[in-house]
Amino acid sequence: MGRCEDKAMQRHRMKCFGLSFALVLTVFLAGCQSRRMLMPTPNLYLQADEQHIFQGIPEHFQTDYVDVLYVTDRVPAKDKEGQLSYTMQRSPGSGFGICRVQLGEELTWEEIVQDSLQEKRENKIALSVTDVREMVRSQRIPVRYVRQGDEVIANPEDVAEMNRQIEIAKEVIRERLAQTAHKDVYLYVHGVANTFESSAFVMAELWHFMGRKGVPMIFSWPSGKGGLRGYFYDRESGEFAVRHLKTAIKIIAETEEVERIHILAHSRGTDVTLTALRELFLPMKECGIGYEQLKLQNLILAAADLDLQVAQQRVISEEMFRLPKRFTIYSNTQDKAIGLSEWLFSSIERLGQFIADNLTEQQKQFTREVSTIHLVRSNIDQGFLGHGYFHDNPSVCSDLILILRDDVDPGAEHGRPLKKVADGYWELNEGYPMNN
Repeated sequence: MGRCEDKAMQRHRMKCFGLSFALVLTVFLAGCQSRRMLMPTPNLYLQADEQHIFQGIPEHFQTDYVDVLYVTDRVPAKDKEGQLSYTMQRSPGSGFGICRVQLGEELTWEEIVQDSLQEKRENKIALSVTDVREMVRSQRIPVRYVRQGDEVIANPEDVAEMNRQIEIAKEVIRERLAQTAHKDVYLYVHGVANTFESSAFVMAELWHFMGRKGVPMIFSWPSGKGGLRGYFYDRESGEFAVRHLKTAIKIIAETEEVERIHILAHSRGTDVTLTALRELFLPMKECGIGYEQLKLQNLILAAADLDLQVAQQRVISEEMFRLPKRFTIYSNTQDKAIGLSEWLFSSIERLGQFIADNLTEQQKQFTREVSTIHLVRSNIDQGFLGHGYFHDNPSVCSDLILILRDDVDPGAEHGRPLKKVADGYWELNEGYPMNN
């Protein structure tokens, strides 16, 4: 009887723990859903000498909306008003198009600029997606195959159709590049529990605060199921999405007018991104093809939900650090969502919570010698879970904007006054960049 009671008690405790964990995780997931208000003004723009950011923006970009290019392998659907949107379900093909993010309701450009430079805003700038236009949808993965004599080849008709769709996508990118003096594409890859709309909001906000330069773009993979089981669904959806992201990056890079690509990945999206880039990188490495063909200027991993040992293997052992011109990794030990993931997968440490003290001497030597890798620890307390600090916190997003907007290395001499802890390792404190 005693043993039976012990086992029953253990099952009860495990059930209670599971329910508690699911509840906490559900709160985390809910926190990652579509935000409806414009992100806080970055501390950077509270400085008088930085408030010129919205001066000189071309007139066609002085609007109360932001158009964001997108690639998604979510299943398309229409809402009650008949507007196109995308679900959390996985689509065998991918869609390419433009979505419009509305900033506020009937605000003038002057009002948006004024509120974008204030710590406390006069107007509530609500965000909404008002239009989604899908221009291309591939249905096959990637083509059918037919027998030709003794060989099995890709169906020529499917290949021709795929190439036609690729050219449509490239032409849209060219048209957007023609509207800006900066021939760069800024690609955002979201994490778990994000809707299509929420990822569009983040990219629209960042592009707005970058001074509306270059072309904003998102890759939205099928996440957003919610709950404990939903986390695992999203995780496998990330694996499903790798091929589509790899294809998207390749198409962007092959567009001749694109000069540079900047990729920002968040949470589980960091694993999706690193895996896609790895699959592009390794064949190039083996064949001796120049990595510059991918045009990857900045690769930024924020709150990476990725095992530290896995990341080290890919970045160091497989030499992926050679791929971007600048490789920035943001961590925060107060990121409780990453802490939950660390427990769930029994990781020694997750990349999104790393600290320099845990690096081996060999790893520290590596960061000293490889000047392109920058490890940035953000010493900020972002509330209960603190997972979206890269854009929610005015200090951290200030540094992110300095990377994307100005393309500069860390250090006061470059205009990014991070606190240097060691070669390749930096700290960002509350109040940055004024107080650090």
